[in-house]
This record gives sequence, C-alpha cells and structure tokens, in this order.
Amino acid sequence: MTNSAGNPPANVIGVVLPLERLSEFELAALKRLKDSSQIAGILLGAVRGSGGEWDLRPLIQTPSGTIIVRGVAIVSNDENISDAQVTLRETLRAFAASSSSPEGFAWGENAPAKILWMSRRWYDQSAEITLSDDEFYKLVADLVLLHGGGVGHGHLVKDNLRREGANNTKILDPGFSFFVNTALASGGQHAGDPRAADLRLLVELAPSGLQARVQSAVTTGRLASLTVQKNSSLQNSGQGYSGRGYSGQGTATLNNPAQNSQPEGRGQVYAPFQPVTQPKVLQTLKLRLVKRVAAALVAISIVAGVSVWYRQEREIIPMTEATQALFSGQPSLMAQVAVAAIAGQRSAQALIVQAVTEGKISDKLVNKRLITIAFDARWEQQLSDNDRETILRLSLAKLYPEGLNNSPSFSNVHPGILLAVIADISEERPATFADNISLAGFSSLPGEVGAAFKALTEAGVQQVSDPSARALARIIGSSATDNDIARVLEGRGAGARLRALVPLFELQPKLARNTLNFIASSSGVLTELLRFLGSDFSAGWGKAAPQTILNILAGTPPASLQVDQWADLLAFPEPGVKRAAAVALTERFVKQESETVTLLAAADLGLSRSQIATLVSALGLPPEERYTLLSRWFTSGPNVQALKSILLVRNKAAANDPFNLEAARALSNSNIVFSNAELRRLTQFKEPLVRAIAYSHLTSDDPAQREILEQSAQQESDQKLRNGLLERLSDYARTQAALSK
Repeated sequence: MTNSAGNPPANVIGVVLPLERLSEFELAALKRLKDSSQIAGILLGAVRGSGGEWDLRPLIQTPSGTIIVRGVAIVSNDENISDAQVTLRETLRAFAASSSSPEGFAWGENAPAKILWMSRRWYDQSAEITLSDDEFYKLVADLVLLHGGGVGHGHLVKDNLRREGANNTKILDPGFSFFVNTALASGGQHAGDPRAADLRLLVELAPSGLQARVQSAVTTGRLASLTVQKNSSLQNSGQGYSGRGYSGQGTATLNNPAQNSQPEGRGQVYAPFQPVTQPKVLQTLKLRLVKRVAAALVAISIVAGVSVWYRQEREIIPMTEATQALFSGQPSLMAQVAVAAIAGQRSAQALIVQAVTEGKISDKLVNKRLITIAFDARWEQQLSDNDRETILRLSLAKLYPEGLNNSPSFSNVHPGILLAVIADISEERPATFADNISLAGFSSLPGEVGAAFKALTEAGVQQVSDPSARALARIIGSSATDNDIARVLEGRGAGARLRALVPLFELQPKLARNTLNFIASSSGVLTELLRFLGSDFSAGWGKAAPQTILNILAGTPPASLQVDQWADLLAFPEPGVKRAAAVALTERFVKQESETVTLLAAADLGLSRSQIATLVSALGLPPEERYTLLSRWFTSGPNVQALKSILLVRNKAAANDPFNLEAARALSNSNIVFSNAELRRLTQFKEPLVRAIAYSHLTSDDPAQREILEQSAQQESDQKLRNGLLERLSDYARTQAALSK
C-alpha cells in the first residue's frame, strides 16, 4: 500500500520514514530522544513503532554503523508507574551483561528530559530467523540467567530475534514492549511478571522437534533442564595450578582485547537486583552443593578419557538467596554462590566482584587480587565466558576447590586474566606456563596499565615470563617491593625501563616515593643522574615532587617545569632530556633564540650550569632589558671558545644586539682563531662591530680571504668600514703592481 507519491503511509508500523515526511512536532520529539541518548551521529530518519502515534524511533548513522534508539517517557511523580519503570531499568541492566545483547547495545536515563532509552544496531526488518536446536538451547540458557536475576524480556517473539554470524542469536529490545503495552496501556498498573510472558512465548519459538519437551519444561517450571553446555571449557592441557604457584607448558599468545570503546550503560558492574518472585529457603543450598560436587566428580572422570558433550542442569540462584549466602560467613553456603558464578551466572559474578571491591568478603576465602585485576572496569566487558570461568575457578578455589580439578588453560585468554594470574605469583614461584607468551597482549590493555607494559616492551622486554614483566605485574597488583622495583629497572636501558613505572605513579603515589628512595640508595646510571639534580638546588629541584624527578630521570621531563628548571636541564647528562629542554624553551620562553638554545643543548661549550641558566634568562628578556644579566654573565668569565660558538649562530640578530656587541668586544681582545668559513659568516652579521672583527682577521695576501674582502667591499653598508676595505685592497693592488715591474 502506497500513497499518491509512491511512498508507504507514514503511520504504518515498521516503515522507515525520512525526515522530510515528519511533522514539525514529530521532528522535535525525535531530536529530543536522540539528544537524550547522547549518541554522536547523523539523524537519518525514524521508524514507526507499535506503541502508538508518538512511538518514533530515531535512526542514527554512526562511524560503526546505523543505530536505532527506543525510549519511553518517565513520569517520576506517578507512583503507579514506578514499579514498571524499575523493572524495565533492571531488565536493561541485566541485559547489558548478557551474551545475547546485540551489537551496539547501550541504555541510559536522561533525568532532565525524563526519558529512559536504549540503543542497538539497526537490523534489516526482513531478516526474521528460524532457530536451530543449538540456537534455541543458547537462547534458553541466556533466558535462564536473566530470569535468575529477577528480570525477563516480556515480548519474546521472532520479530525480536536476529542473527549475528553463525549460531549467534541476539535478543532485541528487552522489556520495552512489555513496559509500553502492559504498564502504560493499563493505566500505569504493572500487570504480571514479564518472565511469565517469556515462558508462554518460548513454546512458539522452539523448533518443531523440541516443542513437546519445551512445553513440559515450562509447565513443570524446570526451564534450566533445557540448557545444554560443553564440558568444562578449562580442558586438561598440562597446565597446572597449586598452592605453590602455577606450572606447566604454554605456547599460545594472548588475544588483543577489543579496541572499540564501550557505549554508555556497559563497562559497569551493577549491584545485584531483587527478583520478583519469593526466594527459596537457605537450607536448600547445602543440598545443591552436594549435588554440584557429585556432578564435578562425574566431569573429572569424563575429562580423564576424552572430551565429550553432555547435558547438565545449570545452577541458578535467586539473588536474594545468593546475597544472604555470600554474606553469611558460612563457607558451605558461600560455595554455592561460587559454583553459580563459575557456571556463568552473571548476577552471581557481579555480586562477588562487588563484595570484593567493597571489602565485604574475607581474604581467607577469596583471592581478592585475582578478582580485582581480572574484573577491572576498563576491560571487564571484554571478558569472554571462558575468561570469567578461568579466573573464578582460581580466585574461588578456597570456597570451591573442586573447580581446580581441571587444570586451567591460559591459551587465548584475555590479557587482563593473565595479568591477574602473573601479578598473584610471588617472585620465587615458577610461571613456566608463560614462557612463550608475548608481552604485546599486556601492551594492548587500556589506560595506564597498557602504557606501562608498552614502555617495558620498548625497553626490550618481550616475554610475559621475563622477571621484569612479572615484577611490573606485581607492582600493578599493589604489592610492590624494592625487589620488584629492582627487577623492573635492572638490565640495559635503565631510563627506558623507568618509563614503564611512570604511568603508574598517578595511581600509586607511594610507588613514586619508593622508587626514588630505591634509586637514591643504589648505584648505576639513574643514581648518577639523580646526583646531578641533587647537587644544585638553585633551580628548585629539592622541592620538586618525586614524580617530577622520576620523569626527568626517565627522559620525559614534565611540561610543568619552570624556565629556570628547563634552562638547568640544558646541562643534564642525558642527551634526550637536553633536547627536550631546548624544545620547551624555544617554544614557550625564548622563541627568537632557537639557534642559541639548541647549541647550548647540543654542544659541550664548557659553560657552568649557572652560566647557562643566566644566559637563557637574559635571552628571554626583550633586547633592551638584557644588559644587566648579560653584564653579569660576561663578568663570570665564559671561555672565548664558547663566546665564538654562540656568536656564530646568532647571525640573524639585529644591529646593536646586546649579546653580539659584548661578545664582539670580548673576542677583539683575544687570540681566537677563525676559519675562512667562520669569517665569511661573520661578514654577514647586521652588527658592524662583528663585521669589523671579521675584517681584522682577513688578509689580502691569502687568495680565499682576499675574495671575501672584495665581496664585502661591494656589500658593506657602513661607509667607514667600506672605505677601509677599499683602501686595503688598493694598497694590495699597488704593492702587486710594484712587484711586477
């Protein structure tokens, strides 16, 4: 059906509407929703939804593809809507952590506009799919996790399923249809539980060969019995873990973590939320634990033979029950939460991470360092199910030792997981499993951690098992000792190795002080460089922060230094720092004196630190204000070779330049020798006194020098000097004529 213009009517559900077909009020509503989502991109148009006349969904073109946004208005002062609003918010929260969330999924709230929104990739409307058995089992497994957290989708139909690659089904728009059609249409009353709607609709989604079984599972309330998963993803690969450390052989390299930034609403660990139904009694937890241990023993016997596929019931714990168990202090009850987390229940994982970060769980029962590093917010959302299971088996081993019956494999794990493991191993314990793993994976981690390992890689360290890399991992895990600092700094290129610690100083201020104290009490290149800064306090180094001093020793002086400090660094023993000082001075303080400052940094002119600092300070003043400092500088007795070198690079200075005048006077009373090239350069100066010195060193008897005199006589602007040159050349000509007779 089309209108007279050949376009479908603007009120048809699912039709993509260009902006020109929308009314002024519709455009305003559309822009309001786009602004609420804060998604940067071009507004292409809108899709008409089923929620009524004003259910318009913006289509936004972003660098990563086309995004659709859905939103509902929040009536914050209407108590009848608050329950449905909370349910929708918690549904989106749980869905963000689910493997079934589609590409580009994000959600958020805009308080001023009172809009709750979500966004996702835009899919072809004609791409409806029919689920295979494996896809259906995966859908059920994800649904069990969501339901276990107390939330559901509410409108689980084929229109809300799409496929991203082979056997990778994604669930679209969780909770929105249920919220709009049930909560709002009924006058704000939240009618029913969205999980009940999921169960009713699940039967219709099941492949024909599974419908009878699905109907039975839904009727009996045993939805988890439908889940299918592989035997433990931690296959026996000869890599072991014990209380004495990690051992075994490993040849894999790390996968780099995803580079794209996470959208709003992801990358957070949310506090657990309450289920809608009443929790089971705590007494059932012990019985479940016994069943779980028995299942683990069966799994061990299978792994000892060959790897097979089998079906088992996934342990799901309602969150109220899990919270009470985890904080009970009773290891047998806490173990059940550990089992659920290892089995993949994201809400149980989030509960454990929250308890660790808030210090609400004992170190004697959980390895906090492993969890804190592995679930760092900067890469937590990049962790795969296998990554999570691997680290949870290790960190929860005291609660659930059966989790280590299968030796953990570190093949293809996320760098954040391996970093946590390496950081947890003391220096004297082996880590042979990491012998052939490249350090490049650690370098790809975000923020200061990746920057630290990148610097260590640039210093020549290539393997995770290198003592320097292991020490840096322990430092990142906040367990630094002097031995760890020594391991990072030992070897060739101490300054380059120190740069591996620099990114961590802002995160760990004590590390900067400990590193500085260690260098001061040691011997070596860094200690000698530190003595340079400690031998002269005129530049204020004694009051500088440890981070500032360490940055200088590392060859990366901070931009916040003052002009006298930059000037002092022109005499620093390390060439890279001298060059950095020259650049900073010419860009910020003495812009017109780049040649002079560059010379001071590049050549050993035999000037003292105070002479260099005084000269730079003088050159930073306007020419007419330089005389006092320059007089002090010349009085300090700089050597004539330094005077000559500095003068030669200042050929662009104006006539009457204070330095050139004083330098010319000083050199005129010396026995300094100039080359012909230097004399030719001096004849090009704007200051007449400098040109006069050059002329005084030239002789007509030398053909090359006579040529310079002849050219100068033609170009000289000062009449007195020009007359003198012409007279000398005439005398030479008369002499030569007399000799030829």
